[in-house]
Amino acid sequence: MPFPASVSKGDVYGRVDSVMIGADICGWAMRAPRLLIDERERLASARDDLRESLGYFPPEAQPYFALLVRIADEALS
Repeated sequence: MPFPASVSKGDVYGRVDSVMIGADICGWAMRAPRLLIDERERLASARDDLRESLGYFPPEAQPYFALLVRIADEALS
């Protein structure tokens, strides 16, 4: 899924940086089976921050960021 055009790259929406949150979540999710305890905690924290921030994104961009939340959920399950 492409990065939403309606989101300014590097801007903060709610509690998250629009670009870094995706990089963080995807980076940890790719290593999910081998995450250390503190990495799992950081992934969970990033997911929670993003979940709380979804409403700050433009409506057309929210599905992109909701997908990142689902990726984090899967990685943590």
